[in-house]
Amino acid sequence: MKNFKYSDSRSNRMWIGIIVLIFGIVFLLDNFGISFPEWLFSWSTFLLAGGIILGARRNFIGGGWLSMVLIGGYFTLSAITGIYLAPYFFPFAFIALGLYLILKQPFHHKLNINK
Repeated sequence: MKNFKYSDSRSNRMWIGIIVLIFGIVFLLDNFGISFPEWLFSWSTFLLAGGIILGARRNFIGGGWLSMVLIGGYFTLSAITGIYLAPYFFPFAFIALGLYLILKQPFHHKLNINK
């Protein structure tokens, strides 16, 4: 059990290091005049990426990751396209929620009754 916690902590540290490295490279390239789209490093893109990462780490169990993906995806898509997407948000959100409820694995409780 102790090795699992160590490897999990090491994995988290590695991913954080990769993200910090990417930020450093992007800021360096920006100083050289190579710019990136503004939406790429917005709060909504981070929310979208965080929701996908959270979902992947938990095998897409639970609904927290889905709400992060829907909200982040809505604002990121609006920033990319420049189109006002408010009329389409709730229909797509309901479609995504319906698909999630249909496709998710059922959760079975195991009852342990002590006699």
